[in-house]
Amino acid sequence: MEATANGVGIKKWSDLRQSYGKFYHQIVLRHIDYERGDKALDILGQLLQEVNGKKYSFRPRQLIKRDTIMVKKGQRPMGDEDINEEEDKKLIEEDRAFFCSELVVKVLKTCGVMPETKEASSNFLPGDLTEAANKIKLVEGAHFGPE
Repeated sequence: MEATANGVGIKKWSDLRQSYGKFYHQIVLRHIDYERGDKALDILGQLLQEVNGKKYSFRPRQLIKRDTIMVKKGQRPMGDEDINEEEDKKLIEEDRAFFCSELVVKVLKTCGVMPETKEASSNFLPGDLTEAANKIKLVEGAHFGPE
């Protein structure tokens, strides 16, 4: 998944690797280890469907947004417990747009890999996802792999 000026798209890793050098100076991959129960994977699948095709947006004023729209407690899918069983519940607002790191953080929050926080996903920049920055805190039992 990537968010570029063309919008949000889901790409095969092999296709992304072929683009290296043409569009990207560097691609950094970090695996996230966490308990992926069936319902957590369902939430991730739904989220990927909802963000695919969304617009790209980056405006400096987004960086000062303080609050986020919280995912309801029963919807946080770390493992399989406490999943809200409501059908057709949207995870992403229809008019939502993303820039790259904002999209990654939104996925981490929605999938329950980041602890509940009021800090907006748009407050995170690509450098915040690096090992050196160590800014992203994950829930207990989840951790980032090396770059």
